[in-house]
Amino acid sequence: MNQLLAKITEYELLTPLPIGPGATNLDKVTLATYIPGIVNLVIGIAGVLAVVMIIYGGIQYMSTDAFQGKNDAKGTINHAIWGLVLTIGAWLILYTVNPKLLDFNLDIQQQDLGAALTPPNILTAEELRTDSSIRSDLGNARNDNRVAITPYTGPCYGTVTTGCVNVDKLQRSVVDGLKTLANYCKECGTIIITGGSEGGHTTNSLHDRGLAVDISQNALLNAVITANGGLTKEGRTVGNLSLVECATYTNTNFPGRFLWEPTGATCGGDVKSSNDHWHISY
Repeated sequence: MNQLLAKITEYELLTPLPIGPGATNLDKVTLATYIPGIVNLVIGIAGVLAVVMIIYGGIQYMSTDAFQGKNDAKGTINHAIWGLVLTIGAWLILYTVNPKLLDFNLDIQQQDLGAALTPPNILTAEELRTDSSIRSDLGNARNDNRVAITPYTGPCYGTVTTGCVNVDKLQRSVVDGLKTLANYCKECGTIIITGGSEGGHTTNSLHDRGLAVDISQNALLNAVITANGGLTKEGRTVGNLSLVECATYTNTNFPGRFLWEPTGATCGGDVKSSNDHWHISY
């Protein structure tokens, strides 16, 4: 990426300039080499001109006996010295404050979008674990003898699909994503799962395929999730730490897409949300 950008901004000078390393002549430059080269060249020219003017003022002073002529010569020398001092002084001040102020680094580093955009890891049927083992794995995510993540109630049995939560079909990406969130925000307390892979969700939906969960909200958890802002359904930007109905948030510190569904909202379908919660998809 950086090499491509450097190539795009490269252009050929009408005449070579001594702006390369060690004052070497360059006929092709980029902004990254042109700007610092010109700055150094201007400082060098200013120093040479100052010396020339000091010599000129000295000659002018010695070649005249007139009082006014000697004053003019002194003025020329003083102006040359002050110009040299200002030129070098400006450079020294910037270098003293922060040497990086003189480092014209125009390289654009490729940004790491983090695990938020990592494709989900779909498990095979043989890799799916039992509900109890996943509950235990989630609960011990922080390894500090405190319950890190837990469903708010027990698993569903038979045809029951309400008042219970199943986690037996959650994919590895979901389990690992929840554990990463819990360890990133250890002060958030226990993360409560209110919806998992139990029946009652739309067939072939993210919940049905074990690629999404619903979790309860709390003030600190909300702040962590919304720290970098998000996007509304219409694609408008949401500011940092702002909760907006049906907006989606991501954070490079932990994976997942976090959809805010307040009570009464219909963000993902026709069914209204029964409480304030986060719908997390992986």
